[in-house]
Amino acid sequence: MRTPLTLAAALFAALLAPSGRADVRVVGPSPAPYAEIQAAVDAANDGDVVLVKAGTYASFVVRNQEVAVVADTGAVVNVEGAVRVSGVGATRSVLLQGLRATGTTATAQTRHGLYARNCAGPVRVVGCTLTGVPLNTGITFVGPQQDYPSSLPSCYEGQGAYVESCDDVAFVGCTLRGSEASAVSGYAGTGTRPWAGLADGGHGLYGEASQVALYDADARGGKAGLWSASCAPLPNAPALPGVGYAYLGAAGEGCRTSGSFVFGSNCTFTAAPGWTSTCLAQCYCVPPTDGGNGFVHDAGPIAAQLLACSLAAGAGGLPNSGPCACGIGGNFCFPGFPAGSAGATSVGPVNLLGGNARQLTATSVAREGQTVTLTFTGQPGDRVEMLRGERPGFQYLVAARGVVLVQRTRPQRVLQVGTIGASGVLTQTFPVSELGAGVESRLAWYQAAMIDGAGQTTLSSPACVVLLDAAF
Repeated sequence: MRTPLTLAAALFAALLAPSGRADVRVVGPSPAPYAEIQAAVDAANDGDVVLVKAGTYASFVVRNQEVAVVADTGAVVNVEGAVRVSGVGATRSVLLQGLRATGTTATAQTRHGLYARNCAGPVRVVGCTLTGVPLNTGITFVGPQQDYPSSLPSCYEGQGAYVESCDDVAFVGCTLRGSEASAVSGYAGTGTRPWAGLADGGHGLYGEASQVALYDADARGGKAGLWSASCAPLPNAPALPGVGYAYLGAAGEGCRTSGSFVFGSNCTFTAAPGWTSTCLAQCYCVPPTDGGNGFVHDAGPIAAQLLACSLAAGAGGLPNSGPCACGIGGNFCFPGFPAGSAGATSVGPVNLLGGNARQLTATSVAREGQTVTLTFTGQPGDRVEMLRGERPGFQYLVAARGVVLVQRTRPQRVLQVGTIGASGVLTQTFPVSELGAGVESRLAWYQAAMIDGAGQTTLSSPACVVLLDAAF
């Protein structure tokens, strides 16, 4: 469908409001001026865009800056260690777009894909893949307790995204994966040290005392670890059949929140399954374990609101299908354990909204002279109205079944885009004109309100278009 000139002009006009100087900091192989993302972020002024070329980069942190860290068109950008965002003030915002971040075991903060903490301003995570890893997993010490290191490392799960005390966080089109613990994690020995270092599976998303919106996201919990103790009894050890003792982690959940508000649209939340009964090493008999919960909303200020979301519990582990050799001198573990229990689809106050979700997707990065494409996906007959602005925001609207994530900072008329046809898809395009003298980049925030034949409004997922000077 060809866009009328008047509509194209209106779509682009929203970008030309007065703004401060916005520079572009390019990260990539030589001759790019910055070899690491952190160096570019440190050099950035408020409003700058950090444009990242394909490559693998170290973990980085954004501290109370207004900055956009964006993968260039078609670039695969890997980050080794958490993307960390902290202390963003209410007048600033952060955009992370197109990144693939996998935690590292270096520190408790870097084991997550994203670690966001104490942010009053908006944090937007768009088209990112975020994966947690267990901290110091698979560490085994064998021998008497006095031979253990004086400072034992611990095993903790890594979340796909860890959000704490943040007022305005949104994930759009993201994949969130909790850590998958090793089959054996923790400490083993023949001394008298009690169990320690148990590794749970990580959650796709963990949120505490925060406001979070998720659109078109896939969040999945990771499988727990097994921690083997000793062939000799240990203090407080559960007695298991056979000659060994073992400790089992909890399966990861698709999403777990505490004291938070959560809205989800067109998302999947999947928990990890439990372990099937197995034998470890020579003498450890491990019973089946329980599966995780798809979505857990604990002590939220109001019920979580989920529109057209899929919630899947983790299956319980199964007993052994037959006896397995496990032990010294012919001892065996027999399949006498009961099967583990499946998790719950959801726990806590969760409101499942009826009806269909709506989506808006857009060109992520475009230069002057190129074309931006906006694609609206809804129900045939939906009337599409566009919200657009220079900054993100967060306002949950019950009547519109969604969160307004675009902040309109000045009076604007609602832009009538068109009506969705029988295909369920409406596409509009507009050319990127000159950004203005001395302006190297601009961000355009879009979200659609789609009104069906009965007058019900549903907010679409938001989109952010990063516009660049042709020189980049």
